[in-house]
Amino acid sequence: MKWVRKPQGGKNVFALSGDINEHSESELEGLEEALAAEAAPVLDMAQTAHINSLGLTYWHRFCLKLEAKKKTLELRRAPMPLVRFVNMLGDDAKMRASIRSVLAPSTCESCSKDFEAELDRQALAQDPIAAKCPACGGTGVVDNEDDLRDFGRELG
Repeated sequence: MKWVRKPQGGKNVFALSGDINEHSESELEGLEEALAAEAAPVLDMAQTAHINSLGLTYWHRFCLKLEAKKKTLELRRAPMPLVRFVNMLGDDAKMRASIRSVLAPSTCESCSKDFEAELDRQALAQDPIAAKCPACGGTGVVDNEDDLRDFGRELG
């Protein structure tokens, strides 16, 4: 896992990339130090490729440390493994992060192209949850709709 600070709209957004796994502990510690100076830390997780079980353990510790410092993360484009983790922990995870959007695997009904759709609270409230295909503009069917519905209720 790597991270980089990017100024955006008057605040710093920290973009994460790569895998969050057994090798991520020191990177998360460095990120924690960088976020200490931020009033409202924002993480963009669009380039996070994979999160394994040990990575989730390190992630949870990272969130606990930030909570002890009275920091609430704003997560953008959170990956599905993190959505499932938040669903599993329920209220315990919700108080550590404000997740603004998720990336959900989707398939276009018109052109059959697979893509990742960025979905916010409003999109998660739709029935069915759908996304616009970036290739043809058609309607995308979202995978893991049950996980996303549970997650949407956690956000609600």
